[in-house]
Amino acid sequence: MKSLYPKLLVVIGSMLAMPVLAAEFAVSPMLIELSGSANTVQDFEFSVHGKTAGNVKLSLFDLSQQESGHMDFIAIEEKQGLTDWISLDRENFTVKQGETEVITGKISTPRKASGSHLAAIMVEEEKQDDDKGGVAVTVRYAIVLTLDLGGKRKGRIKTQFEDLKIQTIKDELVISALFTNHSNQDHHLKSEVQLRDENKRLIDKIVLKTQSAWQRGDAESRVFPGAKVRVYGVISKAINSSQAHAVVRNKFGGRMQPSVRAELDAPVLLNTMQKAIAKNRQYIFVQPVKMKKRGESNAFGKIQLSNPTSEAVTIRFPKPTMQSKHSYRFSPAELEILPGQRKIALLTHDWNESITNTAINYKAKLLSEKQQTTLLIPTAF
Repeated sequence: MKSLYPKLLVVIGSMLAMPVLAAEFAVSPMLIELSGSANTVQDFEFSVHGKTAGNVKLSLFDLSQQESGHMDFIAIEEKQGLTDWISLDRENFTVKQGETEVITGKISTPRKASGSHLAAIMVEEEKQDDDKGGVAVTVRYAIVLTLDLGGKRKGRIKTQFEDLKIQTIKDELVISALFTNHSNQDHHLKSEVQLRDENKRLIDKIVLKTQSAWQRGDAESRVFPGAKVRVYGVISKAINSSQAHAVVRNKFGGRMQPSVRAELDAPVLLNTMQKAIAKNRQYIFVQPVKMKKRGESNAFGKIQLSNPTSEAVTIRFPKPTMQSKHSYRFSPAELEILPGQRKIALLTHDWNESITNTAINYKAKLLSEKQQTTLLIPTAF
């Protein structure tokens, strides 16, 4: 997974002086994933290419997983664990412009070692003393190294799921919880919560992931040993009942974990949703409209709309339009939705040629007594 961690750390000093230019390097690979067993020695290597000439310094850092799922680089005072097992063929060298230096390393794993381990090799320019008093610009390249030790000492999976709650993140209403990996191995977490009304009818299924997993577009969240991460998912449908029941199912390392059940106060949830929507100046949640092909040149999709607020709203869709490649129309042209109501509109596409899979976003007008705003209607093929 090459996009697992930040590839570049930039630290800029602040002084009222002229900047001192930093050397530029290209480091490869940025992620080294190794597996093995205890009481062995493994070799690895990476390269540093000089886009400009410069002196290079290598140093080891510990890694700690944050609650967001991102990794935190920690300078070590005393080598222990994986940082103590790593040895490099050199820690300082000079790279010329246009040339590449290959650095080799070894990992000597102790006899009783087990589990998953993390470390980082920081590659940075070794600055000389600046007599001109300029601003020092330091560019660091972090190579993340993971070591997975299996065999008989591979421990059993043990997790904890707690603090299930409703909260607002960046003006979006989400359901979130804390997940802790008490195992000595890192695994991928697949988490889903089902929301049901007081009659046990399914309202929505919501995928829960870490912030870093959402940002990278990963299907699952990677959680390292001892890490406590917050997983969350956006609530996009209104709950029109007195109670909401949440059932969370987690699969970690390919194994199902104990289900978690909780009852949510639906009126509180609805009020929280109203506040979040009002703060975001948007009254209606619109899921991407899944367009279904009907023949070579026609497609249609249902637009599902719900109004969780305390006032009636009117949706005025774009007028039927004929463009060079396709035409579209909404039915009905205007839709009134009362508080707590759900309604459906139909979107139809007609192409002058074979259908393309290009997603199109439409802008409808949302009208109420308090405001007039734009409602985005995304489509997906």
